[in-house]
Amino acid sequence: MTTMKDIDATPTWVNLYTVSSIAPATAVLVQNKGSSPLFLNISATIPTGDVGWVVEPLESVNLEAGDNVIWLKGAGPVNLQVSP
Repeated sequence: MTTMKDIDATPTWVNLYTVSSIAPATAVLVQNKGSSPLFLNISATIPTGDVGWVVEPLESVNLEAGDNVIWLKGAGPVNLQVSP
């Protein structure tokens, strides 16, 4: 079964797994449901600055973090779906 969650992005980097309660190292489909771009980064440590992938409004990205963390930064609603 596919798990879906909606969260709100923040203007500071947050650990996607922590804010969504999705298990670490899980592959995730991230959809930007807002009107502003989001930043995504896969890293063991919190990123600095606006680095990583830019996800435009209404765009989706499928990410596999492996042993790292998926970091999220931006504003507005984000839909997360656990990839099968």
